[in-house]
Amino acid sequence: MKNYIITFIKGFILGGAIILPGFSGSICALLLNCYSPLLESINNIKKDIKGSLKFLLPFALGVFLSLILLFIPLIYLLNNYSFLTILFFIGLLCGGIKSLLHSTNKTNVFFYIFGFCFVLLFYFIPKNNNVDLSFKNEIDFIFYLLFVAIISSFCILSPGISLSFVLILIGFYSSFITSINEIFYDFNNINNYILTFVILGISFIIFIFLFSKFFSFLLKKYKDNMNMFFIGAATNNIFFLFIVENEILKITNDNMELLCYTFIGGLILFALGFFLINKIESSYQKKVGDKNEIR
Repeated sequence: MKNYIITFIKGFILGGAIILPGFSGSICALLLNCYSPLLESINNIKKDIKGSLKFLLPFALGVFLSLILLFIPLIYLLNNYSFLTILFFIGLLCGGIKSLLHSTNKTNVFFYIFGFCFVLLFYFIPKNNNVDLSFKNEIDFIFYLLFVAIISSFCILSPGISLSFVLILIGFYSSFITSINEIFYDFNNINNYILTFVILGISFIIFIFLFSKFFSFLLKKYKDNMNMFFIGAATNNIFFLFIVENEILKITNDNMELLCYTFIGGLILFALGFFLINKIESSYQKKVGDKNEIR
């Protein structure tokens, strides 16, 4: 039962990471030690459906509930307390990087630099306007949905690349939010979007299976190199959240007392995020150690 709860919590944290533009959900999965189990569960679902579902069901439930429960609060916090919110997520990142470094050969500096620079390229994608997602029987629209499915499945499994950030760039993020709001206020509007979501969902599942095999192969064949690549990508996420977003500059115009309280609060939340992910990591290592002792 404890394993299911830990898996659920990891999924819940990952769901929050997916919402935050600039923060990679798969980096979060990697740092929470659920990236490899996630890939293995997806790849082995045909061979061992029961074993795969033991991980996938609580994990998916955590992600799903997080997306529902945290979306509006997180957007509110980002709009009103962005510095504090982002420092909490940076604490998560730093705590995860620390644990990942312990199990990695640190001599592969080239792959660290490569990981950092690879994610940097995504910041230069030209931003597109919003797209109307109501279904249209047009070849361009179908190809756009397939493109979104490919990009989404790749980004969600590729540590370091923020899915929400890329979806903003291709004009899908706000369009999706608009369509959900229209359905929420008038459920009859679902008729305009149901085929769009069906095509997206089926395509996404197909490409998730394909890309999971690709990333599993890389991790098995080049584990240390890939881990350094992922650490570089995670460092880039910190760079994006803290530097590119100019979070310090946004609060320097406030009075000194408020600035002081903000920094203190930010440091407390940073420490909380750092402690939380290390606590989850220690629980995971204890579980692995107990299994090894039994064997």
